[in-house]
Amino acid sequence: MSDVITVHEVGLRDGLQNQPRVVPTEGKLRLLDALLDSGLRSVEAASFVSPKAVPQMADAAAIFARLPQDRGAGYEALVPNEKGYERAVEAGVTTVALVLATTDTFNQRNINMSLDEAIRVNEAVIRRARADGIRARSYLSVVAACPYEGVVPPETVFDLAARMFDAGADELALGDSTGAGTPPQMAHLFETLAHRYGPERLAGHFHDTRAMGLTLTWVAIECGNPQIWCSC
Repeated sequence: MSDVITVHEVGLRDGLQNQPRVVPTEGKLRLLDALLDSGLRSVEAASFVSPKAVPQMADAAAIFARLPQDRGAGYEALVPNEKGYERAVEAGVTTVALVLATTDTFNQRNINMSLDEAIRVNEAVIRRARADGIRARSYLSVVAACPYEGVVPPETVFDLAARMFDAGADELALGDSTGAGTPPQMAHLFETLAHRYGPERLAGHFHDTRAMGLTLTWVAIECGNPQIWCSC
């Protein structure tokens, strides 16, 4: 178990992106200030997605232009594709996160790509980031079970993780996106990947849909994982 745990806050992006009422830039910055006051020092501040598809994130560039640089915090942005990556880099982002679901149907519903298309896009963006000196983190979502295709075989997770690391990803975040995971599932995934790539390159993202968020967080920590994405 690591002596230091990094809590990575994703509320400004994951927490707000589906809210029906758009939070103005000033409101987001006030929320960020409160989060930093609480002691958080790692924040996913926005996503560079289509403003038409996700109006809540239309001010991503404006947010990054006004992020406080004197608070000792690190910031990153989610990018869905190469266009989003280019917008993020232009806005001064130095760490990007990409999303790849483990099943074809979830990718289609979430980012309108097939699994094969999503893999190619993720690999292309990661390679560009590596060449540009930009840190890249890959979110591997629905690692336990897909609401459309059922339980996800561990080998699927291991295969996709290998492809992302081979492409040059700095870190991999395992996401129990629907809150369907069990402690034995998560322990197997984290123990196996920590053995292969090192726990310092892994993170956990858990949802409390079935009141298991804290339990799975503890499982990940016991496996040596030093990074936890705030459960929601």
